[in-house]
Amino acid sequence: MRIGVKTGIVILASGLMVGCGSSDGESGPSLNDARAPAPLDSATDVAVAASYINVMSVINGAVGELGEFNPLIARKVYTMSSKLRVEDNCDADSGRFVYDDTTAEETVRIEFYGCRLDGAVLDGILTLQCLSGSFEDESCSNERVSFGDNGGEVRVVEGGEVFRIGGAWEFSDVEGFETISQTLEARVARGEDLQLAYVADRFEMDVDYSTGTDPVIFVNGKVGLAASGTTIDCGLGGTVTYNTLTQIALNESGEPVSGRIRLNNADSQVAIIEFQSNGDLSVTVDGGTSTITRAKYASLCAING
Repeated sequence: MRIGVKTGIVILASGLMVGCGSSDGESGPSLNDARAPAPLDSATDVAVAASYINVMSVINGAVGELGEFNPLIARKVYTMSSKLRVEDNCDADSGRFVYDDTTAEETVRIEFYGCRLDGAVLDGILTLQCLSGSFEDESCSNERVSFGDNGGEVRVVEGGEVFRIGGAWEFSDVEGFETISQTLEARVARGEDLQLAYVADRFEMDVDYSTGTDPVIFVNGKVGLAASGTTIDCGLGGTVTYNTLTQIALNESGEPVSGRIRLNNADSQVAIIEFQSNGDLSVTVDGGTSTITRAKYASLCAING
């Protein structure tokens, strides 16, 4: 799985750092705030909506780390027996997890109960399915990770920071063409510094490495974001739908240097973004076209600290 490489390259603005929160993750902007239509009234509004892709990339990275935990255990267990149920202590005998692969072929279910792993505390149910290939011989090329069960979610607490996530995430890798699909709800909280709600509805990112040079990407589907705090300013937030019109080419630093994306919202507002070779964005909205500089775009929805 090249998720670590991919998430590093496909961020469409400058590096974005997201910290998780110190509260229970329920204060601040709500998931309903994230689901409201994102405003597309001006070129800056459009650029803000486009920059949501950064948070999506960070969510991919977090999910990838959780997903990587499962196949490692799965492969180890499969070498012992085709079907096992394992219950084990976590780091320093704090908390526990229950590992179960008795429900279906190539399916792993892990229940976390205050389990400490590498400094983080996990609670909730995480399910991993291999959709193509096998865990047993490490040939799995298409994985689905699901968070929560019957309306539940997975909660990760680390250093007083909280990350909550529910829904499903799917990764596939076929002959140099990678796809990540998201239908997720996530909450990130870090006290007054950052409160963030994130939703994705059948959002898909495709990365084509087959040319052997710099990759090209395609992004399609709905992403919503609502955030507040001293380390972020994303305006009103809300949900926007992405449609790639022309593949987005990236340079060696992972910055978009060509390609076109159509954005629209539930209020029937539409905008077009064209990435320029110098990193600027050409934004067309309400019949007018203007330029958002690379520096301006990099500052939008940037979460620091």
